This record gives sequence, structure tokens and C-alpha cells, in this order.
Amino acid sequence: LNPELAARAAREDDDGERYYPLGPQAAQLIGWNAEGRFAAQQGSVERTWDGLLRGYKPSELPFFFRNRHNPLVTPPRPQDLQLTISAELQRFATERLDRAVREWNGSGGALVVFDATSGEVLAAVTAPHFDPNTLSLERMRRLQEENPRSQVLVNKALASS
Repeated sequence: LNPELAARAAREDDDGERYYPLGPQAAQLIGWNAEGRFAAQQGSVERTWDGLLRGYKPSELPFFFRNRHNPLVTPPRPQDLQLTISAELQRFATERLDRAVREWNGSGGALVVFDATSGEVLAAVTAPHFDPNTLSLERMRRLQEENPRSQVLVNKALASS
């Protein structure tokens, strides 16, 4: 991310809602949180790396809760995750995939850009897409109903079948 997007991503609203700086261009790749509920689907960064990002696995939560005042128990430590995604390439790939889906009258698709020498993923786009910043549980249900063939909430670019 460029410094401006990184600064916007670091901001947190007063009510603690997450902000997704690439919006619809990376919704399925990054994941999302709808109305405070973790709702990311298969193949998203948030789902795959949830334990690392939170600092604990959901199954460990009762242990940490019971021992929250125990000085001998190290509290969970969330970690950062560095992605190789290029915001500019992600935007370009989104535009190209959208154009191809329209031109071929498709219901959706996926596009992945790899660095052939390192194997790093530079862009991973899924269509159709949506803006996770405005996603509610009701809108998420509607997207699924309106796009039954395309599995709009799944990261088709990187999800394993």
C-alpha cells in the first residue's frame, strides 16, 4: 500500500469498525467484517491467518479468558501480516477482469498475477465484487441470493476447492 492508503487503513472509527482501503478491489482477498461479525469466506487472508492476526486461535479463547488475571500466562499477542499485493496492480487487475466478464457476458471470474521469479502473489481479483466497508449481514445475504452461480463472497482467485 502507498503511505496514504496505509494511513487510512490504520485509522479506526470511533465505534471500532474495520476499514478496508482497497474496498471492492480486494474484498474477497482480504476478507471482511459485517456488523462486527467475522464473515470472511474461504481463501481470504482474514480467514486463513485469523489466529496469527488475533494472536490466538478461537479454541484458545476460554483459556485466555479464565487466565486473564494470571501474571504467569502470557496474553495473546496479535501479529502483523505482510502481503505482497501491489495496490496498483490490484486496481488494474480488477479493471481488466471486470472488462472481460462484461465482454464475455460472464457471471464472474478470477485473475491472479504472480511474480514468476519469486512466486509472490502481486494481485488476486475475484468478480463480481462488493465493497466490504458498506457490508451488512442483510447485504451479504442479498449478494449471495443475487449471485448464486458466482459465489460472490468466495475468493475464487486463491481458494482451494
